[in-house]
Amino acid sequence: MYYYHQTAEKEDKKPDRRGRPIPGYSVTQSGTKVSDEQIEEFLMEAVEGEEGIYGYRKLTHYLRTEHKLVISPKKVYRLCDELNILLPKRNAPSPYPKRLAKQHVITGPNQLWQVELNMDR
Repeated sequence: MYYYHQTAEKEDKKPDRRGRPIPGYSVTQSGTKVSDEQIEEFLMEAVEGEEGIYGYRKLTHYLRTEHKLVISPKKVYRLCDELNILLPKRNAPSPYPKRLAKQHVITGPNQLWQVELNMDR
């Protein structure tokens, strides 16, 4: 009973960010610092308009070419997630369909035979 109460208390707390702290800026190819707020403005400019359907990889390429930023796709993904401009992830169907074994109805002996092969040397 005690353990159930413990898990309920842990769910109320928001987990702390793990890993390296966020620096809050990126660097251009010339070496000048650009704040994350400015990068967010660049992202919003890129997304607005008719061709507003971009993924974070295309936005990373856009920032690298147009604004000469040295930036990681992971950071662009995080910034896009904060701005809520990411499209939902698509669930592509698997090229290999799941095949279940046939359920045979066996009513007597010698109706179903199975073989198991081991290739031990």
